[in-house]
Amino acid sequence: MTEKVCKPGECLPKEYDGMYRCMVCFKPFVQAEEEDVMNQLQVAPAIARIAELETENTTLKQKLEALKAIVSAVRNKEPVEGYPAAMLDMEDRHGYS
Repeated sequence: MTEKVCKPGECLPKEYDGMYRCMVCFKPFVQAEEEDVMNQLQVAPAIARIAELETENTTLKQKLEALKAIVSAVRNKEPVEGYPAAMLDMEDRHGYS
């Protein structure tokens, strides 16, 4: 609400010059500290979840790059750590690609 309401229930809040003002009486809206605390309580879980998703996204990107490297190495018949060279020979003999 504004400091002094022009008409009860008729203040229309809109952002103007970086502040929320009533478009009827043009007075700035006052933001109470209690509102800020409530917003922080409601937003904190979302911020934590975003951080978790960013970490998961980074991990998945690293795994994807590792898988791309393995596929590239197998196509080029290069030995891959953890992938026996005998498997590459078997692929050649049986026509796998």
